[in-house]
Amino acid sequence: MQKTSYLSIILISLSSTPVLAIDPPRFVTSSFPPLQYVNKERQSGYVTKMLEKIHQEHPDLGSVDIEFLPWKRAMHEATESKNTLFFSTSRTPARESRFQWISEISPYGQAIFSLKKSGKNTINSVEELIKNKWIIGVQNGSSMQEHLIKKGVPVELMLTVTDYKTSIKMLFSNRIDAVPLTYFLASGAACSLGFNHSKLHLNFQVAELSNPLWLAASLQTPKETIELYRHSIETLKQSGWLHNNTQGEISRWETYMCSKN
Repeated sequence: MQKTSYLSIILISLSSTPVLAIDPPRFVTSSFPPLQYVNKERQSGYVTKMLEKIHQEHPDLGSVDIEFLPWKRAMHEATESKNTLFFSTSRTPARESRFQWISEISPYGQAIFSLKKSGKNTINSVEELIKNKWIIGVQNGSSMQEHLIKKGVPVELMLTVTDYKTSIKMLFSNRIDAVPLTYFLASGAACSLGFNHSKLHLNFQVAELSNPLWLAASLQTPKETIELYRHSIETLKQSGWLHNNTQGEISRWETYMCSKN
C-alpha cells in the first residue's frame, strides 16, 4: 500500500510540472532602430532583447533568429505562414482579423516632420498637407500609408518607399516635403544617417497613430505559443524589466547616434 501511494505521489508531481510542448516560432520584421535592427551583423534593439530574454528563460525554445525583410513583405509572410511572430506593428482595424494579437511591446507615436527654413509654412493636419500639396514619403504597407489613404491623400502626394530611412534621405535632399517619424526617435533616426537632427521640424502628431506597437502572430500559430509569449511579456512588464530595458536602450541609442555627428 505504501509503495502504491509513493508511486502515485511521483506520478502526480510529474504531471503537474510544466512541459514545453511548442515548436519554436519563426520571427519576421523590418529594421526599425532602436526597436529591432542589425548592428555590425548582429541583431539588436530593445524589442529584440525582450525576445531574447524570453528565450533565455525558456531554453527549449532555442535562439531567437530574426528575419529582417521589407515591411510589406514581412507583413505578408506573417499573414500567410504558419507559426510566425511579427513585430513591431500597429494594431489597426484593417489588421485586426489578420493576426492573433499577443501583447503591447513598445510605446509609439507618429508625427509629420519637415525641414526648418524650407520655405514652406507649418501645417497642422493631413487636410492642410493636401491643401498645400506637400509630397510625403511613406513606407509601403505601413499604418501611416493606410491612414493617409483613408484621409483622402491623393496618390500623387504620396511617394512610397520600402524603408523609412529612404524617406529621411529624400527629405534632407529636398526631394519631398514631409516624412512621418516616431516623434521620440526622430532625432536619433536623422543622426544615424549622418544628418543634423536640429533641422527637423515637427508639424503635428497623428493622434490616430499614437498607440503602442504590438507583437502579433499569424492565424496559424498555435494557442500554446500565443499564451507562452503573452504570459512571459506580462511577467517582464510587472517586474519593471520591460520599461527599464526600453527606456535605457532608447536613451543610449539616441545619445550614441547624435554624438557621432
